[in-house]
Amino acid sequence: MKKASLQPEILQYLDMLGHISQQRVLSYIKTLVSKPEKGKNKKSILDFAGAFSRKDINEMNVAIEQGCEQVDKNEW
Repeated sequence: MKKASLQPEILQYLDMLGHISQQRVLSYIKTLVSKPEKGKNKKSILDFAGAFSRKDINEMNVAIEQGCEQVDKNEW
């Protein structure tokens, strides 16, 4: 597909999203097109600000607590 032919499809799907989801898409697109600064090897954690909703973060925390913070004494 050519670049020009993708734009109408992208806009069609974008129109289906609510305002908050559109903001998340915009944030993601900005991370794709941003160029790293010279001499900067690591991506700043601030580049990911707003990438996850509060609900997503809470779900990840629950999954970590349930799956990673368990000690199986019989495992060893």
